[in-house]
Amino acid sequence: MRCVSTVSYNVVHDGHSIGPITPGRGLRQGDPLSPYLFLICAEGLTALLKNYERLQLITGCRVARGAPAVSHMLFADDSYVYCKANTREAQHVIRLLNAYELASGQKINFEKSLVFFSRNTAVDVKDRLCSLMRLNEASENSFYLGLPCIMGRNKNAILGFLKEKMKKKIFSWENKFLSKAGKEVLIKSVAQALPSYAMSVFLLTKEICSSLEGLMAKFWWNTQANSSHKGISWVSWKKLCQHKHVGGLGFRDLRKYNLSFLGKQGWRLLTKEDSLVGRIYKARYYPRGSYLNAELGQNPSFIWRSIWEAQSLVRQGARRSIGDGSSVSVLHDPWLPHDSWPYVLTVNQGLEGTLVSNLMLMEEKGWDAEIIEDMFEARDAQLILSIQLSDSTTVDSWHWMMEQSGFYTVKSAYNYLQSSSGNWLHFDDDSYWKRLWKIDVPSKVLHFLWKACSGSLPTKVQLSTKHVNVDLICPLCNVFYETIFHVLVGCRFAEACWNLSATTAATGVDEFSTWFFSILDSKQPEVIVDAAMISWSIWKTRNEVFWQNKNCTTLGVVQSARKALDQWRVANKNTAATFATGVLSNSNIWRKPLCGKIKVNVDSAIFESQRMFGFGCVARDHTGQLLEAISDSRIGGVLPEIAEVVGMKEALSWIKRKGLEDVFIETDSLMVVQAMNSTVHMPSYFGLLVEDCRLILSSLKNIFISFVYRSANKAAHSLARTSCSLSGCLFNERNAPIFLKNIVMAEAIP
Repeated sequence: MRCVSTVSYNVVHDGHSIGPITPGRGLRQGDPLSPYLFLICAEGLTALLKNYERLQLITGCRVARGAPAVSHMLFADDSYVYCKANTREAQHVIRLLNAYELASGQKINFEKSLVFFSRNTAVDVKDRLCSLMRLNEASENSFYLGLPCIMGRNKNAILGFLKEKMKKKIFSWENKFLSKAGKEVLIKSVAQALPSYAMSVFLLTKEICSSLEGLMAKFWWNTQANSSHKGISWVSWKKLCQHKHVGGLGFRDLRKYNLSFLGKQGWRLLTKEDSLVGRIYKARYYPRGSYLNAELGQNPSFIWRSIWEAQSLVRQGARRSIGDGSSVSVLHDPWLPHDSWPYVLTVNQGLEGTLVSNLMLMEEKGWDAEIIEDMFEARDAQLILSIQLSDSTTVDSWHWMMEQSGFYTVKSAYNYLQSSSGNWLHFDDDSYWKRLWKIDVPSKVLHFLWKACSGSLPTKVQLSTKHVNVDLICPLCNVFYETIFHVLVGCRFAEACWNLSATTAATGVDEFSTWFFSILDSKQPEVIVDAAMISWSIWKTRNEVFWQNKNCTTLGVVQSARKALDQWRVANKNTAATFATGVLSNSNIWRKPLCGKIKVNVDSAIFESQRMFGFGCVARDHTGQLLEAISDSRIGGVLPEIAEVVGMKEALSWIKRKGLEDVFIETDSLMVVQAMNSTVHMPSYFGLLVEDCRLILSSLKNIFISFVYRSANKAAHSLARTSCSLSGCLFNERNAPIFLKNIVMAEAIP
C-alpha cells in the first residue's frame, strides 16, 4: 500500500480555491482504483490465513475424513475465518487480523461481526472466547447474505421471513388499481422471484410453499384495495400454474420451482467434482460414488437433504457425452440417446466392466459396427451407431438432455417437472389457447377472453355456483338467466351488437369458449380481433348498466370497441418500431456471390422410417454455375439440429479438402449459425459437433456462414431430401440429377 498515493481535492467557492483537502480514509467506494486495491488486500489476507494454517497456528474446518480443510471463505467485504474453539487459536486469529489491519489500513467492524460455535462447545468456553475476541455469539435468528445462518428443527419458523417479505411487497401494491395484466407481470417478475434466492439452497416446506402461493392467489383474485376479503377463487392455483397454451396462466408451482433450483446445485456437484464444494460434499456423502447414486446418509445437513431431494430430477436429464469413451461404463452410465431409458438393455456377461472406448475403432474416430451389432440387441445397437462422435473432443463429459446446448437450466427442469406431473401432457403447438394469447389486442382484453373461456367471468349464474345469493336475470335483456354465453353472444342486445360487426351469429352452440374457438378456426385476423374487442366491450357495457344504470346503445358498444383498439394501436406504433430491429434482412431467393467468390448451400434431411439422415451441399460460382455437389447419408435416428450441424461439418471439410478461400456458406438452420458465431463451449453432442466445425473453420481463410430462408436454399434442400437414395454421390454439371440442374439453371437467371 506504500506505493499508492491518496488523491487530494481543491474546491472552488465564490471564486476562491479552497484546499488542498486530503482524505484520511483508505479504500473508498467510487474510486476507480478501489476494486483493484481491495482484491490485492484480499489476496494478502488469504496469504496470511494460509501461512497461519501451514504453521498450524489455526486449524481449518474439515467436515469428513478426506475432505479438504477450509480455513476461510471470502465474499466481497465479508469474511469467514475458521479455527478450533480454544484460547490459543483464538489469540492467533486476533494477531492475524491485527497484522492485516496494520498492513492494509482496513479495520474490523466488531459491531457487525459475530462468532459461531459448534453444538458441543461448552458454555464457559463460549463466554471466555467471546470476551477475548470482543465479539458477540451469533443467535439462532442471525442471517448472513440474506439467509439464516443456523437451521433448527422448526423450518417453518426459520423460513417464515419469506412470508413476511412477500406480504410486505404485496401490501405495497394493494393501493394501486391494477389490471389483471398488471398483476400478472408483478406476480411473475417480482413476487415469484422473492423466494428464489432461498430456493436455490433450501427445500422450502410444503406449508411455506402453500402460504406463499396463497398470498399470490389472494392478490390475483382480490379486486378491492386494502380488502381483507380474498375474493372468489374461480380457478385453482394448480390450474393457474399450467402453461398458457393449455388454459392456465403460467404462474409457477413453487414446489417444482424449488426443486428445479436445487437441481442446479446437484448438477454442479455432478459436473464439477473438483471444485471446493464438490470435494467437500463428495468426501462427506458419496466418497466412492457420484451425486447420482449418493445416499442421504446419517445426520445429513439441511442443505444436503435439500439438494438430495432433486437427485431424481437430475438423474432424469443427465447424460454422458462421449469423447474417447475411456471413463464411461457401457452398462452403468446413462450414455445412450434415449429420452426415457438411456441405459443399455442388452444382457451380456462379456459387457461387465467394459468401457465405451472398447466399442470404437482403433485407427480412426468411429464405432466398430461389427462388434456392436454382434454384442448388442437391435435397440441398443441402433442407438449406439446413431451417436455422431466428435473428431476434436477426447474428454467424456456430462450434458443436460433437456437443453440443446447441454447446460442445465432451471427453466428446462421446471418444464420437465410440469410435463411429467401431467400438467402439460396435452401441449399442442397450434392449440386454441396459444392462438388466443397471440391475438393482437390489449392485454386486458386477452385476460378477459381467458376468463370468459375458462368459466371464471363473474356473471350472475357463475356467482351462484360460488354460493353468492344474487338475482340470475340478465341486466341487458331482463328475460333470461345471465350465463357467460348468454350475456356475450346469445342476449338480444349482444346479437344486435354482433349484427353490426364482421362476426357471424352463433348457431348450435351454448358455450362461449366453443363459439370463440370456432372464430379462431376461421383464421381471419381482423374478424378475430373484432370478435375479441366487441366481446370485451359488451361486458364493459353490461357492468355500466348493472352498476351505474347507464343507457347504452349497440352502436355505441361497437364504436367503443373499435375506438379502444385504434387508440391502443396508435400507442404501440412507436414501441413496435423500437423492437423491430434485429430482424433478418436476408432475401428469400438465392443470389449469386460476388465475382471471384464461391457460394456453398447446405441442408439436411431426416428419414425416420429408415432411421437415417442425410445432407446435401451445393457449390456455385459467381455466374450461378454448378461447381460441385455432395449428397450423403448416415445411419441413426438423430435430432434435426444434429443432422444440420453434421451437414455443416461436411461442407467445411469439403472446402478444406479443395483448399478454397473466399467462400460464403448458407444454411436454413438458424440454430447452427448462432452456435457457430458463439464462443460458448456446449457439452451436448450438438455442441461437440459445433466444436469440430469451429476447429475446421479456424484453419480456413475468409469463410462466411449466414442464415437464409428455405426458399433461398432450394438446391441443397432438394438434394438432402434425396440423399438416402443418392448416398455417397459427387455431382458436377455433367452428371447432376435433372431436378438439381433445373433448380441451378432457374436460380442462375437474374
